[in-house]
Amino acid sequence: MRRFHCNREKQFGPHPVRTPTDICAKLNATVNQIVDKPHVDKRLRALGYEPYVGAFADAGGFLKHQIDTWGGLIRATGITAD
Repeated sequence: MRRFHCNREKQFGPHPVRTPTDICAKLNATVNQIVDKPHVDKRLRALGYEPYVGAFADAGGFLKHQIDTWGGLIRATGITAD
């Protein structure tokens, strides 16, 4: 599942561009607390999400891994947006 990570240059989550890092970290921690609750996790999975609780500092690495993984799959299979 995508988390509400953010950085100062790009928007990724429910916040304005260039949101201060400390605010992003606090938002991430709050969302993690919510998603970590068993009933929330269960509901998200029922909706087809794969909940992920992670540290704000790890957001960039997580996103890079996801882009590399899914981008590689898309390129290897020739999937297009047609």
